[in-house]
Amino acid sequence: MDVSDLGKQSTTICGIRAMGRRHKKAGTDVRVTAEKVLEVIHAHLCGHMQTIGLSGKQYFITFLDETSGRVSLSLLRTKDAAL
Repeated sequence: MDVSDLGKQSTTICGIRAMGRRHKKAGTDVRVTAEKVLEVIHAHLCGHMQTIGLSGKQYFITFLDETSGRVSLSLLRTKDAAL
């Protein structure tokens, strides 16, 4: 190894580094917004909570209506109860 070359930086970028620096474009360019109530619903399942509720429920699921902004929350005992 030549110590005098340590100050010089390589001007070439290997293929793996080039891929890591590349920015991804979003999957869709235009996002259509919902116009009717219950047309688009977002659901989020959360849990396993460290603190178990009084009735043994340790998960919860939320439903958000995109148009009205209404949120519904349900407590669940097990994750498969979300279905």
